[in-house]
Amino acid sequence: KERQILIDIGANCGDSYTKLLREYPQYAESANTEIFLFEANPIISKHFLPKLSSKDPRVKVYPYAVSANSTTSTMRFTIYYGKSMEHYKDQEIQQMTCHENSILTGSLDDGDYRHGGRFYNVTEGGETKLRKRKSKNVVVKVVNLKEWLRDLNLDKSDSVILKMDVEGSEFGILQD
Repeated sequence: KERQILIDIGANCGDSYTKLLREYPQYAESANTEIFLFEANPIISKHFLPKLSSKDPRVKVYPYAVSANSTTSTMRFTIYYGKSMEHYKDQEIQQMTCHENSILTGSLDDGDYRHGGRFYNVTEGGETKLRKRKSKNVVVKVVNLKEWLRDLNLDKSDSVILKMDVEGSEFGILQD
């Protein structure tokens, strides 16, 4: 039997998932559709994406980063906050909307940094406009996409939609 699977890697607030369901009504209307949302940002995956899974039991949230590297089990990156989120308690964060938080994620190594379709040039000292924002380093679990898909036991007859927005790592993941 053909399975309908929607995989959203870098799900952020879940906007792409809801847009994809509008664009592919056969996925939205089927109770058998399997939906997997990957989001490495622990604030979003803990406080906001579970709201989607409570409304739609087909949704499974994975609080992980996705990588092509099968030897890496964790990843360190920086979260930049639009508001001083580190001062809020969990209960207060849960009362907000995901977009109210204006949360940015990524790393600020030397070179170009991509977020939201914009490129930021990061100098040798790691200075950029983002650096002035409140930030927090986090370590999250990493999943190898190829291995995860293998465990999903896909069949040639399955219909799969894969959306990926992982701050410039898409090509490396897809090449693997």
